[in-house]
Amino acid sequence: MSVSRLAAAAFVAGLPFFASAQAVAADAVASDAIGSGAAPAASVPSPAGAGADAVADSAAASAASAASAVSSAAPTAAPSAASAGAATTASAGSKRSGAMVTDEAAPEPVQVTAARVAQPLATALPATSVFDRQAIDDAGAADLPTLLQLAPGVQISQNGGPGSTASLSIRGSSPNQTLVLIDGVRLESASTGAASISQLLTAPLERVEVVDGNMSALYGAGAVGGVVQLFTREGGPWAPRGHASVSYGRYGTQTQTAGVDGALDADGATTFALNATRFRTNGFSAQDVDRPPPGSMPNPNDNAYRNTTVSGTVKHRFNADWEAGVRFLQSDGRLSYDGYTPAETNESVMQTRLLSLFANGRLTDRWRTQFTLAETTDHATDYTDGVFASQFDTRNRQLAWRNTFDLAPTQTLQFGYERLAQRLRAASAYFDGGVLDTPHRRVDAGYVAYDGRFGAHQFQANVRRDQYSDFGGANSYYLGYGFDLTPHWRVNASYASAFRAPTYNDLYYPGYSNPDLQPERAHTVEAGLQYSEAGFGVARVTAFETRYRNLIAAQNYSVFNVATAKVQGIETAWQGQIGRAELRASFTIQNPVDESNNRELARRARRFASFAAAMPYGSWRVGGNVVASGERAGSAYGPSTPGYATVNLNAKYQITRTWSLAVRLDNVFNRDYQTVYGYDAPGRAASVTLAWQQ
Repeated sequence: MSVSRLAAAAFVAGLPFFASAQAVAADAVASDAIGSGAAPAASVPSPAGAGADAVADSAAASAASAASAVSSAAPTAAPSAASAGAATTASAGSKRSGAMVTDEAAPEPVQVTAARVAQPLATALPATSVFDRQAIDDAGAADLPTLLQLAPGVQISQNGGPGSTASLSIRGSSPNQTLVLIDGVRLESASTGAASISQLLTAPLERVEVVDGNMSALYGAGAVGGVVQLFTREGGPWAPRGHASVSYGRYGTQTQTAGVDGALDADGATTFALNATRFRTNGFSAQDVDRPPPGSMPNPNDNAYRNTTVSGTVKHRFNADWEAGVRFLQSDGRLSYDGYTPAETNESVMQTRLLSLFANGRLTDRWRTQFTLAETTDHATDYTDGVFASQFDTRNRQLAWRNTFDLAPTQTLQFGYERLAQRLRAASAYFDGGVLDTPHRRVDAGYVAYDGRFGAHQFQANVRRDQYSDFGGANSYYLGYGFDLTPHWRVNASYASAFRAPTYNDLYYPGYSNPDLQPERAHTVEAGLQYSEAGFGVARVTAFETRYRNLIAAQNYSVFNVATAKVQGIETAWQGQIGRAELRASFTIQNPVDESNNRELARRARRFASFAAAMPYGSWRVGGNVVASGERAGSAYGPSTPGYATVNLNAKYQITRTWSLAVRLDNVFNRDYQTVYGYDAPGRAASVTLAWQQ
């Protein structure tokens, strides 16, 4: 059987699932996100979020894109070395000019998050998927939840339209068991432990990488399910160049973007990138009249949303070995959401902010190092009928010193120290005394990681120690092995352990918390078979099992420990091309079970899949995607919800070298579905985008 046929057969195995999902009458899916409310995760403890319900214009541009990803994630190379290495392994990068893709096979894309060292996608032991800037544009994803639903193993749950509370789950994990990083900096709310992904627009991003599986031994708590690594746009050694776009679509949705990047001096030593995005939508009334969330009544108000995001990077290369810089991102959002009575008007004002200083370089020919000092904040203030209801302010201060030492040409040793200091300040009309007083938390961590290759054998071993100021210390381990059966076929296997402490909401939120909670512990084993070939891509089938002890779960507006639970499954994924068509496909079957009562863990789908395709044809680029999910078990926050499948189509015409016009049709068949019980997802929606790119 040919490689193409083999990959096709692996994915076609999921076609009966699509048929059964389409046959479901209501076409809706449950959520791992917010139980019964639509308020942002930072302000209200999500019952699910609490735990259980839980190229380029030139080769230089392509190389710079990959090199920036490398330097922001880990000290994998000195500035010049990173650029040189990236030039030999990077994919088509940002494809900024909109030029056609040729029939010539593109090199393997570089990914860095799996082991914090640069390596081709096909050699990463953990299952990893990559979205470059072109793939982000093809997905038509204005925000991060829309994009991530196309990643293998990922489920997205959202309380309605854009801006409403959203969460992600990888391989059946809870939202706060997936770690989100922006340029190597943790992004999470100290109150919920999860990132506010609904407030993250994709316009500032150059690249997104998703690692499936337990990576806690390298990245720390919060990476039980996996890691999502976001890389923002960066400048390069070229004259400043700009880009801008305007779009308009159904629900009065408008988006305007603008940005500029390049070098500030003639020799390209100082580079910069600045980006701004303005997103507005009138929205729709998300609460379903016929099946409202438990305890609420239909609210007729449309859920308008506004977001303004600005981001930037300035970086200076002092010499061939050292560089330093600053990165920032700020997202300001305002959301109208449905409450519990028709008369209520609920509004939330949100802000997510990141500021980081970094320096990386080479101490010796073999030793590379990186220093990062960062602060992230998450603010949310809610109003009911114009009157103050609550305010949540969380702050994370992070210090990291990361090192990579080359033991031999195919062996590296990583070691480092990280500190995380968390603070929560909250006030609400519903709290006794109006203020929630919580202690600060500090986590000190050290890690050592080894990566080596000996002929056809590849090894990865990580150990990490996290010391909590309130829960003591714990060790996490990762052992991975890969063997090349042939130049194209390989087998992978790994074992990983994890430790996660309860969040501030779990411990202190009035009327919900449980001060007697114990930390979660998890153990994961997986084994996979992979095929990779230039001009085809990477196809992989992975069997996985994660067993939890003291899993933190929520039910009946309280939180508790589940003695034992497990998630078993098989994940099939392919990212590559056939001819000039760029394709990605995934299909996951899993069995999440609470072993104390042999019931399914709430709000996890047993089967879900995605498929995306894009192809250049002359001055045109056409494509689309399909996202499908099966039924999920019910919970105390709502009954089970049926499966669904949606189809989205897009086309772009390159008018000139710098101007393009794109049209998009989402939810082509106007499916009526939900990803959180009681909250409708958007219906059929068309949009048009005019873009300019130097």
